[in-house]
Amino acid sequence: SFLFRPDAVFAPTYIVGMGACFVAALYLTLVNSTINMYVVRLESPGQREYFCRSLAATLGRARVASVSHVVFFLGAFVIMGFIKKWTYAASDGAEPIQVGYSVQYGFLQTAGGLLSLLAVIAAVLHFERSANMVRNMSVVPVSQYKWRELLADVDLFADSTSFQAGNVFYEVLFSAINPGNMFVTYAYFGFSVITLVLGVITVVAATQLSYWVNELPSKAQKACYASYSHSFQRTLWAMYSMSVFSWLLAVCFSSAVKYENLWYLSLCWSGTTLVVLVFVWGSICRKAATLHLRDFAPQCSEVGCQWAQRRKQTLLHNETLLPDGEKAAALKRTRTIT
Repeated sequence: SFLFRPDAVFAPTYIVGMGACFVAALYLTLVNSTINMYVVRLESPGQREYFCRSLAATLGRARVASVSHVVFFLGAFVIMGFIKKWTYAASDGAEPIQVGYSVQYGFLQTAGGLLSLLAVIAAVLHFERSANMVRNMSVVPVSQYKWRELLADVDLFADSTSFQAGNVFYEVLFSAINPGNMFVTYAYFGFSVITLVLGVITVVAATQLSYWVNELPSKAQKACYASYSHSFQRTLWAMYSMSVFSWLLAVCFSSAVKYENLWYLSLCWSGTTLVVLVFVWGSICRKAATLHLRDFAPQCSEVGCQWAQRRKQTLLHNETLLPDGEKAAALKRTRTIT
């Protein structure tokens, strides 16, 4: 079988894990499509809100299924390295040879799967604990944070990251090794596993954050929870960026693993993409770092000017609390926005 080795010790366990993942994912798909079908038929926002609130138990089960199907998937991924076919050559098809390759390369999937499992569990517990803290507040702090924009941002990260995560999963499952070049084999599968790990963590974290923001009943609680979770938005961006870079690095070694005589093809176009991406990303970061409000004072809106004034006052206040060695740097930042 090209999917796995039927004689492998962990082959039944892998099938059970992937089967459970499929069942949970199918349940999620059916629940989501059915709810959306009825929501679009309701005319007013109030009806839609009441309808969704009445499905609290169903949505809670759907959340459990969303976490469970990822756990089942990662559990199967942990043992994938010990059931996949590492080479399709007839001379290497014997099970003892495949077992040797599993011992040599299978730890990559095992380590990546275990790391992902720990990170996913930590993310789920963190977001649930933060949501319960906000829900149990007797007085919710007033916050004008735009939680809808946060949801749109994290949903974009999840959608974008799922592409390369799904791509590298099939690459890790179906790709064969290059027995004559251990370096390119380790590089290709290593960066692919890193991409999958970062992708899964990003998708799960973004999904959990989006779920708990929508689950809180009042807009004040949503804004408060979103403001507490704002710092995680940058973490999602960093993980998404790293997954893109690791994916492109894996593609650099793709031709050397699959078509040894054409090793330079994927290296050229993926390497070129990396160079362009680094240049564009660096240019944007450099522009953002050198963007001073004083350079745009004539075009500064009233809101922007008020923000600059408040920012200046905050920096001046913080400056008085800093040690003497750090006051000069704080004063320089204050002058930047004046």
